[in-house]
Amino acid sequence: MKIDSAIARHLDARDFDAAVHAIMSTYGAEIYGYLSVLTVEPDQALAAFATELSRGLAGFRRESSLRTWLYRIAWFALQRPPSAFVLPVALRGMVRGITPLQATAKIVALREQLQRSEQSILTLRVDRRLSWREVAEVMASDGESIDEELAARRFDEICMKLRRLSMQGLV
Repeated sequence: MKIDSAIARHLDARDFDAAVHAIMSTYGAEIYGYLSVLTVEPDQALAAFATELSRGLAGFRRESSLRTWLYRIAWFALQRPPSAFVLPVALRGMVRGITPLQATAKIVALREQLQRSEQSILTLRVDRRLSWREVAEVMASDGESIDEELAARRFDEICMKLRRLSMQGLV
């Protein structure tokens, strides 16, 4: 899978601190936007993501794209109970000025009616334009895979749910 050359060099040299900084510089805003859609505490979620990224980067086997793997780390960071994760000062500057995805009030209200996993699928596919294979990889649980067809079916169900909520005027 294609990886930014600077990140690849750091990974090949096993310089994981430099790799984390390069990853956050390249993907930090994108990941923060994803987390902002799924939680009211995106800073804490980003801190959890950065912590999990630092812990897990040595185990990245490059079997999927780095981008997909990062979304998977972000998704699993959201599943952790709230804790004392603190975004390191060195990383705070990298995401300064990043704001959540912009949307109309109605779309935001509709999305808030969805379960977190539904919001994630919608965000990954629509906002982040990940392929069905990539969405399935991100959403797979440990030891339990989700195939592309199931991810697409779940997406269709989410769209029908949003349509139903919109038509019922619940937002």
